[in-house]
Amino acid sequence: MNAVRIWIYYKEGIVRIKIPPDQEICIHSGGRTEEGCRYVTETYFLTDEGKVGCVVNIEEGDCDGSHSSTKGYIATGEQPMNSISREGKIIPLEEMGPVWIRAPRVT
Repeated sequence: MNAVRIWIYYKEGIVRIKIPPDQEICIHSGGRTEEGCRYVTETYFLTDEGKVGCVVNIEEGDCDGSHSSTKGYIATGEQPMNSISREGKIIPLEEMGPVWIRAPRVT
């Protein structure tokens, strides 16, 4: 299996990443917010079928306590292209990038 290059939405811009076979690419972002803090980790990988997968983990804290969520996605390769926002929502991209669908479960 060959490495795959995709465009993703990162820090309010579009960047291209390369995902080698049998490796994961982790992208971290976050910091202080008006009400506390928010940290996001996106882990990109290739599935056994050669599709791009992504797990988005969001950790937040504020005066009400801490909150976390994890969502999994699989790129379909269809057009128009989309990516995942910092909130773990699917957003359209003007550049080339994967179309994401929610995975049935996060592994």
